[in-house]
Amino acid sequence: MGILSSAFQSPTSEKALSLYELLRGTTGWAAGGKNVTTKTAIEVSTVFACCRVIGEGVAQVPLKLILESDNGKSKLPQKKNPLYKILNIRPNSFQTSFEYREMLVWHMMLTGNHFSFINRGSRGNILELIPFEPGQVTVKQASDWTLTYKVRAQNGESKTFPAEAIWHVKGPSWDGWMGLDAVKTARNAIGLAMSIEKSSDNLHENGVNPSGMYSVEGTLDDAGYKELSEWIATHHAGAENRGKPMILDRAAKWVSNQMTSVDAQSLESRRFQIEEICRFARVMPIMVGHSEKAATYASAEQMFLAHLVHTLSPWYERLEQSINVNLLTEKERDQGLYADFVEEGLLRASAESTQKILLGYVSGGLMTQNEGRSKLDMNPVDDPEADKLHLPQNIVGAAQASSGSQNDQTKSFETRLNSLETRAPTMPNITVNQAPVQFKAGETVVNVPEMKAPDVTVHFDAPPPADIKVNVEIPEIKAGDITVEQPAITLEATMPTPNVIVSMPARRTETDVIRDDKGNIVKATQVETDV
Repeated sequence: MGILSSAFQSPTSEKALSLYELLRGTTGWAAGGKNVTTKTAIEVSTVFACCRVIGEGVAQVPLKLILESDNGKSKLPQKKNPLYKILNIRPNSFQTSFEYREMLVWHMMLTGNHFSFINRGSRGNILELIPFEPGQVTVKQASDWTLTYKVRAQNGESKTFPAEAIWHVKGPSWDGWMGLDAVKTARNAIGLAMSIEKSSDNLHENGVNPSGMYSVEGTLDDAGYKELSEWIATHHAGAENRGKPMILDRAAKWVSNQMTSVDAQSLESRRFQIEEICRFARVMPIMVGHSEKAATYASAEQMFLAHLVHTLSPWYERLEQSINVNLLTEKERDQGLYADFVEEGLLRASAESTQKILLGYVSGGLMTQNEGRSKLDMNPVDDPEADKLHLPQNIVGAAQASSGSQNDQTKSFETRLNSLETRAPTMPNITVNQAPVQFKAGETVVNVPEMKAPDVTVHFDAPPPADIKVNVEIPEIKAGDITVEQPAITLEATMPTPNVIVSMPARRTETDVIRDDKGNIVKATQVETDV
């Protein structure tokens, strides 16, 4: 922050109401002349409804503290962490978690800011969160961009706290350290709605009789004027005199000089202001009870989904990040600890939607049966298979689906809710009767050529001596290679035509029937799989 401090040597900034505003007790005058304050804004039904629908939407879903493992495969609630109980059960001695979060949203909806004192123990752990009214806190920004909070107690005493001691949740901001005052920003829209409401109230207070002039001939003195005024106020003005005839004398005439509610388009203006205030709060008009005649059930369902996606989800993300930054230490964040709003809590009111989602999770292999039962606050079953993830056979390989015992095959959570019809025909053996094969080998003849030693002749040039010995070495004679030609063997067999019976494997039919409130079947799904 040193570079920023030297670049912007600004004096200490302070956000608080001026003396003039405090004396007026307002955050601004509307264009219609109405004094719009936080208290008067709540009296407008649309403002009240917008605050309520968002406040309850944030407060009704579970807020948990989750620990994520280093590899991201494990995400477990940390119920033993003290902050878990503070966020999810009891933030202080006089509020529940629902009440605290609802109040937090109302503060931000109307003033753009929420302040709570973080009461820490001797070890730095958070013991409780004490909320302050937004008007009690004055935020100061020093030249080094650090923030301090000056809290004014109900007895008039003030105390300054550092930023570490205050949980400051900001709404949309222009300067980054204070949220925009929503009532002041929308004062013209709110003031116009108040003016239209007051105009309609005056009209009905006067018995829906328009104001006008009572014209008489001649001149009225003071006594006559006073007497006539009292007579009109007694016998004609007010809702209790509505429908009574007016008796005129002295050739008097009644001339109306006020527009009716039809001429002023009072109803159309009131409808438009509902939509205008909803734009500021980013709330679908249908959520505050205002809908067009052309709206259907299908379109209303999409509007409810848009309310979750575009209205509540940003609030969840804003609060989750604020908790992670301001209520968790850097060490806890490095360990994988984070806050999480469980949006599934919004589906508790819809039994059909809850059933479809849980069936999809369990049968799709994303959740075990016991995990699905825990979502419905039901006790787990003792079956070991209920703690295993089961994948449907249509997304498992054939080799994997066919291997293993019957207990290892897929057991859909859906089959436990619907009746089963199993067809298991008998698979007969196929027998082929074959006649014996008869054959005989042909005769084999081997012809070996005749072999004899060659003649040996000895010639002498002179008469040979008497004792001469002649040794004749006759080379060894080997028979040549013998090739035996085997005649072809022909097999002749007679086979009768076998009786082959092929039957289908065992099949299982799963039927899912959805009925309406009257018991009529609106949808039936039947799936057949191999047993």
